[in-house]
Amino acid sequence: MIQQSYPAEELGRILGVLNSLLNLGEPIGLIFAGPLADVIGIERLFVIAGIGAAICGVVAVLMPITRQYDIRLHQKLAKLTEQPDK
Repeated sequence: MIQQSYPAEELGRILGVLNSLLNLGEPIGLIFAGPLADVIGIERLFVIAGIGAAICGVVAVLMPITRQYDIRLHQKLAKLTEQPDK
């Protein structure tokens, strides 16, 4: 989705910023996961995390905006290519 949504000349910068933002969540998650794993056990924590990831995946698939993103993107790109450059 990201590669199709932005021009190729901007893609490196966009992916760099995105990866930096995504990596910010790792230390924050570990701050909570360590003590939680001590309390409930690492096995239960992995099961809970897996169930949470599965639920997020199902919700993303069920959201109409996510399912129609590619179609809307191609429609937008078609409109841009139809318009003559001024």
